[in-house]
Amino acid sequence: MRPLRLLPVLPLALAPLLACGGASRPANLGATCGQVQPCGGDLTGDWTIAASCQMGLHFAFSSCPNPTINPSGLATTGTFSFHPDLTYTVATTSAGSLEIDFPATCIASGTTCADLTPSVESALSTMLGPGLQSVTCSGTAACACTVYPTPSVTNGSGSYALAGTTITNMPADGSAPSTFDYCVVDKVLHLVTVDPNMIGPTGLPAIVYDVVAERP
Repeated sequence: MRPLRLLPVLPLALAPLLACGGASRPANLGATCGQVQPCGGDLTGDWTIAASCQMGLHFAFSSCPNPTINPSGLATTGTFSFHPDLTYTVATTSAGSLEIDFPATCIASGTTCADLTPSVESALSTMLGPGLQSVTCSGTAACACTVYPTPSVTNGSGSYALAGTTITNMPADGSAPSTFDYCVVDKVLHLVTVDPNMIGPTGLPAIVYDVVAERP
């Protein structure tokens, strides 16, 4: 069996969360995920996550530089609050799975999908380390590998700072700050990660991670 080796690619944004006015609330907030550019707005209030989406994932292997990635099984759920005194609280969980599809042309002759599983798991662990829980590959000629990252639970508080359309969260426990772009439209908030090295379909920098939340 020819081993799969992970090549340098875009960072995988599986980190947990904490990680302008006027429009009516969309009926399906999930449909807006990844579609809203940073715009700023009033963050204060109690927010409940309604949807999340991960875009732009790219894994490259020595024998398969462009497998198909389906991240739709990944999700962030929970609640958080931004207070007028520039403090926040958060209780969220990031969990689920993603699928990596390897075409038959990437599979060495005589290699089954079960044979492929430890090789894929070893390659991904190079990038994800303890963030990888398990990998299972199945199929016949082509192989679909289901990848389960380790679920991540965040319960905490801290302070935050705003600069334009950017929010930086500084946890009270002294762990590393997290920075996101954001957009509040009426009672809907998008916390997004933008990759300036990728251009989206609108010609603007691509959004690679979006958490959509709503407040009462």
